[in-house]
Amino acid sequence: MAIWGARLRVLLGGGLLALTLAACSLEIDVDRTGGDTEELEEVHAVDTVPCDQGHGSEAYAVFDLEDASEYPGDKSVGDLAFAGCEERFAEWVGIDYVDSRLEIYVLHPTEASWTSSEDREVVCLVYDPAAPLTGSARGLGAAAAFQPGTCLDEDGLPTDCAAAHDAEVFAVVSLPEGTWPGQEALETAADEACGSEFEAYVGASYEESALYYGYYTPLQDDWTAGDREVLCFVYDAAGPLTGSVRGSGR
Repeated sequence: MAIWGARLRVLLGGGLLALTLAACSLEIDVDRTGGDTEELEEVHAVDTVPCDQGHGSEAYAVFDLEDASEYPGDKSVGDLAFAGCEERFAEWVGIDYVDSRLEIYVLHPTEASWTSSEDREVVCLVYDPAAPLTGSARGLGAAAAFQPGTCLDEDGLPTDCAAAHDAEVFAVVSLPEGTWPGQEALETAADEACGSEFEAYVGASYEESALYYGYYTPLQDDWTAGDREVLCFVYDAAGPLTGSVRGSGR
C-alpha cells in the first residue's frame, strides 16, 4: 500500500561502524546537514543497548554496495543504500516497508571512508517514529502495520497521540479484487468504505460530527501488485488533535 507517496528518508553517513543484526541503539550521535524530506547526516557514534530495553532503532540488515574505485557521490550512494534497505525490510520485519508504520535509518559510507578505508558497508536500521521500540522488530508482521488508533503528524508519520497531531487512523479497509478501476472510481469506493466506518470509531455520525475524514489509496502500480488497502483517517479542520478521538462523540 503506497500510503505516503514520498516518505521521510533519513540517510546517515557513517564509516566502518561495527553493528551486527539485531543490535539495538539508544542514540545515534549525528551532525545534520540535509533538508526536510531527505536528510544526510554524519555519524560520530552509535550507543548500543539490549533490545529488551527501550531503544531508538534496531539494525536489521548489513550489506556492501557494489565496489567502485571512485566515490559515486552522496546522492547515488544514498539512493543505492536506501533501495537496498527497503528491499531487505520485509525479510526482517515480516511486512513490506510501504505497508508499515515503522521507518528506516540508513548508515552508508561517506566519501572519506569510501576513499581512505575502502568502506562499502551499508547498515539498515528500523525505528518507530511514534515511540521507542521495546523488544525486537523482527517478525512483527501485521503488528508493524498502520492500525486504528495510530496518530499521524503533518507528514503522515506515526506520532504520540498525547501530543498535538494532525490526524488519527480510524480504519484500514480492503477494497474488492479486480482490475484497476481508475483513480476517480477508486476514490469513490474509498470514500464510501471510510464513511461506513466513521461512526463506529468516533461515536457520532459523520453528519453530526465536528470532525472530517480523509483516506490514502493504493497507487496504480501497487494495485496491480495486489494492494487493495485503504487507510482512513480523521482530522479536525479547526486545528490539531490532542488525544484520541475514539469514542469521543465529537
